[in-house]
Amino acid sequence: MKRFLLCGQRARQRGVGIVEILVGLLIGMIGVVVIFSMLSVSEERKRSTAAGSDAQTAGAIALYTLERDIQQAGFGFAGAPVFFGCEVAIHNSARTPQNFTLPLAPVRIIQGAGGAPDSIVVWYGNSHISPITKQFDTVASGSGSESESEDESEPAAVSDPESKIIKEGVGGLLKGDLVLLAGTVSGASSCPNADEAVALVQVSDVSDPTGLVMEHSGGQFNREGGPNVPNPFTRGFVFNLGPQPVINQWSVTERGTLQVQDLLRLSQPVEVGENIVNLQAQYGIYTTPAGSPPVLVWQDAQPTAAQWPHVRAIRIAILTRSANWEREQVTTAAPAWYDDATKTDVPFVMSNLPDGTDWRHYRYRVYQTVIPLPNIVLGTNT
Repeated sequence: MKRFLLCGQRARQRGVGIVEILVGLLIGMIGVVVIFSMLSVSEERKRSTAAGSDAQTAGAIALYTLERDIQQAGFGFAGAPVFFGCEVAIHNSARTPQNFTLPLAPVRIIQGAGGAPDSIVVWYGNSHISPITKQFDTVASGSGSESESEDESEPAAVSDPESKIIKEGVGGLLKGDLVLLAGTVSGASSCPNADEAVALVQVSDVSDPTGLVMEHSGGQFNREGGPNVPNPFTRGFVFNLGPQPVINQWSVTERGTLQVQDLLRLSQPVEVGENIVNLQAQYGIYTTPAGSPPVLVWQDAQPTAAQWPHVRAIRIAILTRSANWEREQVTTAAPAWYDDATKTDVPFVMSNLPDGTDWRHYRYRVYQTVIPLPNIVLGTNT
């Protein structure tokens, strides 16, 4: 039986009311908040992980680059420690100032004041020929000798300060090579021994018929009038550094980057690693205490003339910082490196970023290694 609505009678309406809609919106908003909160935490953790990976990569690259450079230290002149510490007289017409001096050492650590980053200066040559030490003189060994004066193939003397008689011959010396002249001068100098000096010159000619005379005049690295030393050389040694020797200075900038600069040519510093905030280094010196076997002793101070022949390694510690700023203070204590001289962990001296950001809101990693100095150990230039 069909039922009919009476005129004016309204049917009961069924559906979602305003209350149900509001409750649904509230539940949806709570879900969105939870989802975005979880997403934010996930992204923050992902950034921290990625930043930690970046810091690890930066530290590994910095360590490898430094190690590769330092291991070549002294190539071409490491067998002459008696001259280490001398101020090398250098001329380079392509830089300012043109005349300058640099201490001669395969590797030199410049200690930072008050825990500031150290700097490391590395010297090495790149001769493609075995860098054999040669002796030079300004008077031939046979001059004044009746038996050898008849030998017209040997020059009796050279009066030009830009010429040297090479006793073993000029074989292995090529035009354009840079060489170190280290020896006796006719007056005072800046070496530990008052009558010795060291100068860097460029070979300009080795075509003398005798095969014994090396010229060093003109060119970018030769000062007119002889080597850039107060008094002329009388005799000494020649160390061949090849056509492109390197004098690199490694340092850490205030912005937290590792950079290298060629001091010989004074080129613009090149950044080789970012997020590097500190660098500490020490010398490893082989010593033999009385009644004891030889040991490797570590020190911050520059080696003495007596210690240089026994320098065997360099210890370095690099502190890297993640690029990601953390909301909380994730580093509450200063990271430390192991000081083998004192046998203790030494905290790095920490400082806020240049913009004033607290250093505690970043994560850090410490990388340490010992780098041997094979050229000093083996004496590759002898």
